[in-house]
Amino acid sequence: MDKDTLKALGTRLRDARIAAGFSSRDQAERELGLTSRQLEAYEQGLRVPEEPLIVRLAAGYRTHPAYLRYGDEILKLAGTKVIAAQLRTAAAVLEQIAKDLEGEPTSGDATRKDDREPALQTDEALAEARAAAPAPQSAPRRRRKPA
Repeated sequence: MDKDTLKALGTRLRDARIAAGFSSRDQAERELGLTSRQLEAYEQGLRVPEEPLIVRLAAGYRTHPAYLRYGDEILKLAGTKVIAAQLRTAAAVLEQIAKDLEGEPTSGDATRKDDREPALQTDEALAEARAAAPAPQSAPRRRRKPA
């Protein structure tokens, strides 16, 4: 690992520690089981933490190990992949809706139950669920013992 990469890793470790509420290395030392010297060496970019330690630090700092290793760029890339997957899913849903609409009757009088207002559908479903549910029973009351 080159010097600039080590320095950037150390800066991310320090920033993550502070963001997690560990204002001093001593607090992190007690919480994570490392010495202040070890944390200082990692945060100054003098030593590279091994993978299990990065995972442990990420858990303690409530962040993702990939952020500690690679910074914001990996999160941007991951976000881009998530958005692309969501767009593919949305496109598939829209395609299915278009196929479903092709077979719909065109008469204004013929409406299906699913074509009604969503609030009406929800109200009917709630009423059906209430009708199907057994009536709640109250717990028997306890009598107080006379003093």
